[in-house]
Amino acid sequence: MPERNVVSWTSHGCARGGDPLMAVNLFNLMVSEGRVAPNSISVACAISACAKLKDIDNGERIFSYAVDSGIVISSSLLNTLVHLHMKCGSVEIAERIFCDCGDRSVVLWNTMLSNYSRGGMARKVIKLFDDMLIAGARHDKVTILAVASALAEHGGAVVALRFHGYVTETAWMLGMMRSIRLSTCT
Repeated sequence: MPERNVVSWTSHGCARGGDPLMAVNLFNLMVSEGRVAPNSISVACAISACAKLKDIDNGERIFSYAVDSGIVISSSLLNTLVHLHMKCGSVEIAERIFCDCGDRSVVLWNTMLSNYSRGGMARKVIKLFDDMLIAGARHDKVTILAVASALAEHGGAVVALRFHGYVTETAWMLGMMRSIRLSTCT
């Protein structure tokens, strides 16, 4: 490629989803060459690759680089940082980042719920979902599936029945029931 810009570097690095080490190496090469400055998307892709590698030290180093460089810390970048910490077992740090985030998108809520669910933390899933509802945050089918998955694996029957009632009642109102049924069948 004759002239590289942040878009070409980032798309090339993100395209390395199957090879996260190569994605991190490309990000480091972009930084070391110094001709093109990374943006929040390229940083998020590199941190996501670190999460796949369970390399929290490198992910934190890349995030520190972003902060020191004045890169705008987008919600996507914060979401990726939370995922890195959850995936690497630093649940308390991920929770602290989540709690400190003033503008929680549905994606950020889902990142926490999904990682709690995968980690077998059904009680934390239930508590966080309750907090989500109390906060008036919007949920989607990913939210519903993360909570249902946690309850199926580790939840009690009473809580699961209450959740089923909630989903049945709200899903029809939100027009989600058809897409939930279809996505669980594939």
